[in-house]
Amino acid sequence: MRSNQPDKPRRAESTLLPAEQPRSAPAAVRILTLIAGLCIAVLGLLIGSLSILVGSLGDPLNRFAVVTAGSSIIAAGTGLGLAVAWQAWHSLQGKPSAPFRPRGGWLLVLAFLLIVATGQAILSLNLLPAAAFAPFHILAGVLPPLAILALVGRRLGGWAWGRDVILQLGSGGLLSTPLAFFLEMAALMALSIAALLGLALRPGGLALLEELAALLETGSWVNDPTQLVPAIVAPSFILLVLLVVAGIVPLVEEAVKTIGLGLMAYRRPERSQAFLWGLASGAGFALVEGLLNTSSASENWAAVILLRVGGTLLHCFTGGLMGLAWHQLISGARWRPATGLYLSSVAIHSLWNALSLGIGLLSLDGLGSARAGPGPGIAGLGTAALLGALALVALAMGIGLVGLTLWLRARNISEAPMPGTGSQRHDR
Repeated sequence: MRSNQPDKPRRAESTLLPAEQPRSAPAAVRILTLIAGLCIAVLGLLIGSLSILVGSLGDPLNRFAVVTAGSSIIAAGTGLGLAVAWQAWHSLQGKPSAPFRPRGGWLLVLAFLLIVATGQAILSLNLLPAAAFAPFHILAGVLPPLAILALVGRRLGGWAWGRDVILQLGSGGLLSTPLAFFLEMAALMALSIAALLGLALRPGGLALLEELAALLETGSWVNDPTQLVPAIVAPSFILLVLLVVAGIVPLVEEAVKTIGLGLMAYRRPERSQAFLWGLASGAGFALVEGLLNTSSASENWAAVILLRVGGTLLHCFTGGLMGLAWHQLISGARWRPATGLYLSSVAIHSLWNALSLGIGLLSLDGLGSARAGPGPGIAGLGTAALLGALALVALAMGIGLVGLTLWLRARNISEAPMPGTGSQRHDR
């Protein structure tokens, strides 16, 4: 029997949209953004082209790495710079932004796998890698962060505007990455000076420093890098590297990775918007870092690129967490949960970097003989164990990213405007 009660209006579940077009930044800010994007694009093109020219005319042994690095600089600087400038130009013209709900995220994943296989084939078969390899390296570095961003953005149903996401992507790659690099280099120099002074004061420290200086001066370690292993595996050196890689780097990068979100805090983004903005900043950070850090990989390029996917997932996931932290601060100066989210991001980043550092140390040639302890067989088992742990961390981050996305989507559905009401609840 049909009830006499009037039907309740159903909430919009298929498409979730922000309430209204975003409030534009002042014209001066948009002009500066346009100029900055164009300048970065031109600078990236000049530096990258010069690197390619030098590599093409230089030593054939270094040609591959230099050409790949130059092409990566063009892709990162010019590509992101033009994207930011284009959005600023459209904003100055008063053109509205479309909701961010891209299609084809899984197609990007499939394309990435095909590109990695083809790129590795070019290297393994020596099919003119200096000329043909660079496009595959660029696509292999660009596609994973864009795929993650597309998949999450699609699942959130367009709860953020495309212009905002692209600006955050550019901010993470062009602003946060160089800022983090300079801060990390400054901290590394200070720690290195302190470590060298401490080592010089230890018994036998001066002799070790003199031996290391002699190796670096003669350049014999270039042909036989294992000569540096005794110094590299010294406990004081490992402690210093661990402090930098698993301590300072996560603290700095998680603090500055989503700085673009802070610059747009005047927009007071919703929770889902802040999460997606933070994820986009992390994707931009991962894009630039991945392109430049893996440009010198040669024979084992495919393995390095596939491992780099975990690093991309790390930056996207922690970027999303930092987006939620920014939302806590913007919506009511909730410092305690914001600090908790920041420390959680730092802890995840530290664990990932510590495991990666352990794999790097155990994979050094001659490491087993340099230590007075386990042999190469045990070192190999240790590497496998750390790789397994790294895979588990990546799996946990993937599950966490999916869980956060589904949770935010559920909240968006419950808070979406009723059909015909024109109103929307704002969760600050």
